[in-house]
Amino acid sequence: MYLVIPVFLAIYLGHKLTVGRSEPWLFEPAMVNLVSGVEEVNADAEMWDRMERIRTKEKGEPSRVWKISLPWE
Repeated sequence: MYLVIPVFLAIYLGHKLTVGRSEPWLFEPAMVNLVSGVEEVNADAEMWDRMERIRTKEKGEPSRVWKISLPWE
């Protein structure tokens, strides 16, 4: 019935016992590059904000119910 759960556990445990043994579960922020690509992400976010402002100017502000019912839009 719940075939996915044992399959997931088998794959996860197999990975942890073989390849993932030396990999940490979490990385320290000092070990991760959190700086490169920030400009691109900010530019992308600004583009989406501009598109949202243009859309709301054209169509008007959607109702609160519409915003809550379609959070993925």
